[in-house]
Amino acid sequence: MSDEEHFLIKQTKELALPLGEAIWAFSRIERMSFTYLKALSTEPLDKFMEGVSLRGRLSVIAHLVDRIEGKDEAKALALKCIKSATSLSNTRNLIAHNPWAITVDFDKNQFLYNIEKITKKSINVDLQGLKNFTEECETLYDDFETALVTFITNK
Repeated sequence: MSDEEHFLIKQTKELALPLGEAIWAFSRIERMSFTYLKALSTEPLDKFMEGVSLRGRLSVIAHLVDRIEGKDEAKALALKCIKSATSLSNTRNLIAHNPWAITVDFDKNQFLYNIEKITKKSINVDLQGLKNFTEECETLYDDFETALVTFITNK
């Protein structure tokens, strides 16, 4: 194996896998939005809203959650999750729609990896930021699910 091939394999493990994990983690939140729509309405909102953006679905979910009587702790958690999901969707869009920018820091003699918005390079996320995003998505998913379970049990 040439040095170039070895470098490309190493980059795949260091960059592509964390990117895939991040997209996967956020997609679970997207899926949860449909679960909420189905669970919190007698209408098949999950079917009606198939083509609606995540922000649109989250807005409807917030209204559905607000209508629930009692369960104030779960409502507060769900609304916090909705706000977090909306915020995380900006990062998801950044990482899903922009390429890695690989540069060299000659002073430190190392490669730097960032996913940069093509039209505004100041909007970016580095590898550690990507890993943090994944962790935030995983925590958010767990919290969102916890609130949903509270809503659907003992209606």
